[in-house]
Amino acid sequence: MIKLFRRVLAFCVLTFVCLLIFIPTFSWLQDISEPREFTQADVIMVFGAGMDADGTLHQSTILRVEKGVALYNQGTAPQMHMSGGMARAGGPSAGDQMRDLAVSLGVPRDAITSETRSLSTLQNALFSLPDLPQTGRIIAVSEGFHLPRVWASLKWAGWNDGRSFDIALANSELFRSTSPHLTWPQGKMVWREVLATGFNSLRVIAWQSGKLFGAENLDAWLE
Repeated sequence: MIKLFRRVLAFCVLTFVCLLIFIPTFSWLQDISEPREFTQADVIMVFGAGMDADGTLHQSTILRVEKGVALYNQGTAPQMHMSGGMARAGGPSAGDQMRDLAVSLGVPRDAITSETRSLSTLQNALFSLPDLPQTGRIIAVSEGFHLPRVWASLKWAGWNDGRSFDIALANSELFRSTSPHLTWPQGKMVWREVLATGFNSLRVIAWQSGKLFGAENLDAWLE
């Protein structure tokens, strides 16, 4: 038993260290290699980052929307999709607030869909499926450090629904540098992302197991 515990602990430590190296390295390489003009896509999906209870979007979310709008204005895709839930029960949703911001920046309202229930990256991907193509190409927008989890979440959600869309990644900034109430500035976001990636993996395993055995209210397991 002690030997097994040591092996599990060693695996966890190794995984943590690998992610700690991979996430910032990926962010920098993605930023360097991101094309000036993306290949034509079906939809630009912007992931929500944060919002106050009164509906005020955090600067990190605003930057993501602005990046998505810039891609839309380049003619990269004919449609945008915003994903983000509520900061408080009965309050405004990030998805709708992001949509309103994009409209104020010149995007036609009928060119934007919004998902308003998600409280996590996994839910962003899963709840957005009705507004995403069965096949084709998606450009996903978030900060660079978050993009690997964005890609994995979209691939997982699509796989569960029998979809085979291609995913391109666009960053609004490498790390979250400015946002109200931010307690994980810049590089420290990497630590948070490493932990979130591990936690997401456990939630996916639990969700898949629950689905296999017919558990109820599975979506709440992904919050």
